[in-house]
Amino acid sequence: MSAPCSSCCPICLRGGPAEPSPSDVYADLDRFLPAGTITWALLSDDWKCGHNHARDRWHQYPGRNSLSCMLAQEDTETADLLDFLAFHRFIATTCCIDRASSTLVVRVYLIPYDLPNVQGRLRTRDEATILGPGRRALQQVLPKIIQDENLWAGLRSADPNPQPFFFADMDNRTLAEIYSDLPSPPNIVGFNQIPHLKSQLHPYQRRSVASMINREINPPCTPDPLYLPIVGINGQIFYIQPATMEVLRDCPKVAQAPGGILCEELGTGKTIMTLSLILSTLDQLPSPPEDVWDPRPIFTPLSLRHFPFVEAVAMRKRLRARRAKDKEQAESLEDCDQVPSLVELLLHYCRVHPESIDLHKPETHELLERPGLLDKLLSNTPFYYQFDSPERSPRSPRNKVKVVPKKIYLSSATLVVVPANLLRQWETEIWKHCVADLRVLVLRSTTELPSVSALASRYDIIVMTYSRFATEGRKFKTSDSPLPHVCQCPPHPDSRVPDCCCESAASPLSQIRWKRLVIDEGHVAGSPSTDSVAFAESLNVECRWIVTGTPTTNLLGLHFGRGSEPTQEHSENPPLQAGDPNPNSETSVVRIWNKQDREDLRKLSVMLSRFLKVPRFAADTRLFTSHLANALTDKSGPRPGAIRALTQVMSSVMIRHRIEDVERDVLLPRLTHDTIYLDLDPYGAKTYNVMQANIAINAVDSERVDQDYLFHRRNATKLLQLIDNLSQALFWHCDDDCFHVDETLRDGEKFVQHALERNTSAEDMQLLRSSIALVEDTASDIVWRRLQGRPFIYHRVRDMQQSAYEAWTSLGDAAMLSSECLLPSDRLAKFRNFLVAHPLASTQNIVATGHEVNYDDALLDARQHKTSKGSKDKEDISNGSLKELEKLKSVPAGSTEKLREMQEALHLEKERLRLHVDEDVDIDAVSDPKPHQTASEKPTVSESLILLSGQPSARVRLGNSTSSKLNHILNEVLKHSANEKFLIFSSSPLTLAFVGEALELIGVKFLSYMSTIPAEHRDHAVLTFETSPTFRVFLMELKHGARGLNLVTASRVIFCEPVWQADVETQAIKRVHRIGQSRPVSVQTLAIRGTYEEVVVTRRQALKARTSNTKQSSMTDDRTIRDFIANPTFLRASTCVTLDIPLFKLPEPQESSHNSPEEQQPALPSLLKNAYAVPTKAAHEHGQPPWKKIRMVRFADEVVS
Repeated sequence: MSAPCSSCCPICLRGGPAEPSPSDVYADLDRFLPAGTITWALLSDDWKCGHNHARDRWHQYPGRNSLSCMLAQEDTETADLLDFLAFHRFIATTCCIDRASSTLVVRVYLIPYDLPNVQGRLRTRDEATILGPGRRALQQVLPKIIQDENLWAGLRSADPNPQPFFFADMDNRTLAEIYSDLPSPPNIVGFNQIPHLKSQLHPYQRRSVASMINREINPPCTPDPLYLPIVGINGQIFYIQPATMEVLRDCPKVAQAPGGILCEELGTGKTIMTLSLILSTLDQLPSPPEDVWDPRPIFTPLSLRHFPFVEAVAMRKRLRARRAKDKEQAESLEDCDQVPSLVELLLHYCRVHPESIDLHKPETHELLERPGLLDKLLSNTPFYYQFDSPERSPRSPRNKVKVVPKKIYLSSATLVVVPANLLRQWETEIWKHCVADLRVLVLRSTTELPSVSALASRYDIIVMTYSRFATEGRKFKTSDSPLPHVCQCPPHPDSRVPDCCCESAASPLSQIRWKRLVIDEGHVAGSPSTDSVAFAESLNVECRWIVTGTPTTNLLGLHFGRGSEPTQEHSENPPLQAGDPNPNSETSVVRIWNKQDREDLRKLSVMLSRFLKVPRFAADTRLFTSHLANALTDKSGPRPGAIRALTQVMSSVMIRHRIEDVERDVLLPRLTHDTIYLDLDPYGAKTYNVMQANIAINAVDSERVDQDYLFHRRNATKLLQLIDNLSQALFWHCDDDCFHVDETLRDGEKFVQHALERNTSAEDMQLLRSSIALVEDTASDIVWRRLQGRPFIYHRVRDMQQSAYEAWTSLGDAAMLSSECLLPSDRLAKFRNFLVAHPLASTQNIVATGHEVNYDDALLDARQHKTSKGSKDKEDISNGSLKELEKLKSVPAGSTEKLREMQEALHLEKERLRLHVDEDVDIDAVSDPKPHQTASEKPTVSESLILLSGQPSARVRLGNSTSSKLNHILNEVLKHSANEKFLIFSSSPLTLAFVGEALELIGVKFLSYMSTIPAEHRDHAVLTFETSPTFRVFLMELKHGARGLNLVTASRVIFCEPVWQADVETQAIKRVHRIGQSRPVSVQTLAIRGTYEEVVVTRRQALKARTSNTKQSSMTDDRTIRDFIANPTFLRASTCVTLDIPLFKLPEPQESSHNSPEEQQPALPSLLKNAYAVPTKAAHEHGQPPWKKIRMVRFADEVVS
């Protein structure tokens, strides 16, 4: 490998080369990394032997000045860089000439910063003049080095594609792709069954839990993930940091924090994994943090006061010296020569080593309660003293500043901080997966915290919301009053164990060293400015975990379940796989990391340095930026090796499975996702066309320039509002000003005249005239105008008596102009309620009541119109009345009744589960055979239906509504709700309110989850929907469907409008399509044909196929969608779905027609009432027995409704 140099002169060849002195550490090439060679074609052969050789027997590199006349212009820059690097000891170089080919071969050796016998001088060089320029020079030189053994030996290369030395493959992966490619946790041998866990874990969940336990119990000391291995041409391995270009012989070892980020895919069961981790270490106390200057033995109140052992005596002496002025505390610290009893020794030992006694067993409690030891044991809470490092006076180093000790309790409990909407779900998951003897404290906003001692001793899991956690953090910031250093509380009777009741103004959470802190949906840990994150950073915790499927904005775990989706068609030219070398690297474009990537990196940095407190990054919070972020976000693209370094850092803290490994263990039920294209109802089409006409008139009148044009770049807010109004109109929208049709007609002639004066094109003139004509036609439709007057969807009705219809309609005289009978949902509800309450009412009473309802509604509408009239902007076509309508619908009617109904359903379901084991209990007798009706409704409804059978007004049937989307939803719900539950999403609360009103009309029980509903009601709604078979539909505002909620009892999902952001849609679907789902999942997205919704669907599919791992821009920033909206088209009305729904579910008539009317009626309503009797909670409280099986005799020809 080191043959004599072919360019040596005869003198050197005869006498041997002159080598440098052995004392020159920078000449010992064996301690450097032989990186490879750089070759240059020489313009002339004027090489002269300098009789100066290196230890590899090649010539010393002479420098650029000696070679300037021999090198081509493009090689001189590299020669200058080599000069600088060699002069400042970054590299060593030797060379020789292949005279046959006139080629100069330069060997390059990398000098490590940790080179022995240089006393660290290579690290302390000046940053501005040496290290900085050297770093930039290495970034240019290293990619030019190739590894070819023939060239290294001074021979001609036989390899046309020699191996590059330094990370040559282009890596254009996004941060999301890097995240998806992280390796799965390994199998860990010897992982046994988890105690106190009722559920069975999937294999991938067991691997994740085992990895989490391993990171807590044995946090590994690993090679620094910021350094990458580089291999010399001789196989020797050194390490390089891609950002600083620092080269080391040995990779430094770094300690890992006990904890990390559990970031499994959405819907894979992160909650049960977290619970399994907690149960695995249920009785393990955290160790006091290590401190070189302050040994921290563990005491109990009993041992500190009374034990005569060395550590207790030394601590009493130390504290006594600080408390000499306080006689009471000094007396409590007097040494005691009495030998502790065996009971006292065990009371101390069992608290310091809680794993030695299982307090979760009922028999253990009984054994301790008999002699009265349980309370004494729990009061003997272990703790340690923390003495801050002493500060010395600068004038007198021997004079120490007084240090105040802090008393810190030790607890094996885990703090779990969750979003408010997941608090009740965590309760449910704990109840579902864990044994009943687990000690759980749920802290709501009004729950009072126990004392510090009780908090540390009496609970295994403490669950609280972000807001409650932040409140405790504010107490910590505003109070500097710690616990008393020495407890003076009196002992328990007949014992020396103090019955501590010491209190402090500071939060009890800050006075305990916890076993573990878990932040669910922990992406918030990337925002350091919040009170909750600041408090979490300051807490005394042994292990810290972030649990989230989306660690940052663009790291989205949304791929689980893709294996159960229908196969998509593949493009002819599939994209390169992540991390694969690009075959066309010469023409490939390097991906430049953008502002979103930098923000994600910043959040990741905060998580590592401030929350997880990874030692490497916590010691220097700027390290992540300087050693990773800057290298990744370089203006010319990620520096070589930077992405590999980031991958190593993420792998060191993140636990997640690749999606293929998860689906190898469990495959979710099949998911089908269809887009349903509908046509607008005739009245809906008129509304939409009027809005389109207003857009067209604005475009022509403004000449599509300046800020008067709605699509001007400064009108972004108005454009968003316009899209919201268009979206609402495609479901159902109304405006008591009829969308300004009168103003448009009044100014129509002026618009035409202005257009003519400006010589507007014939195409625009045609568009303007047709728009004005359309507005004129719509404005003349009296029925359409009346439909705009009330914020309800209208339903077509049949078989209603004409006199009753005329009394109950809200259209007034316009009702006579329509061939259809139209009633709004609220009138239909009032009509039904009246007849149910008065089933024998005469036609005259029905008509009179209808007139009263009309009068009352007219007063209410006038009052609401008066309050909102002044705030409307008639000149702004983007405004409409959407905000006013949403405000009108924002107060949920009967919210208290709905909460009571949910509570009753929950109580009923709990009783069903409790009585399920009783063979004498007929579960079907206490529940409704039809899932969407409650048992408590049957007596009243059945009795009324019997009486209504002969009521002519009760034969009313519902046809299509004025919303084609609502027609489809009702058709689907009626078809499938008996066997499956529905989850219906919309970004519009108004749309969900319309759907809810229609569901009430058809008698389907539903629950809502919207911003307008109080948080307490929302929590009840999720739990009730998941546990009770009564409620069949869950209406959810789209912005609440992103994270955490588990709604696997639903198997049908409907989006009322297309969702532009693909990740938002996928996260919403994950509420249903996740672990625990047992049914195939059907997803439908409703879109109106020929509108921008159809363009959104098509456009999003195209973007998803092209950039599946990048965050989509705003809809208003997409030129295709903007252009479609800016060029309006008018729709024709057409309705496909035809509904025929009875307003009253009347009993079917008897088959025999020979019986008299009296004989056709059932015998007694009271019989049905007794048959469906449901005991109330009050009945149980009075000691009455629970449900008994009810046996009934029915005739064969009886029809049970």
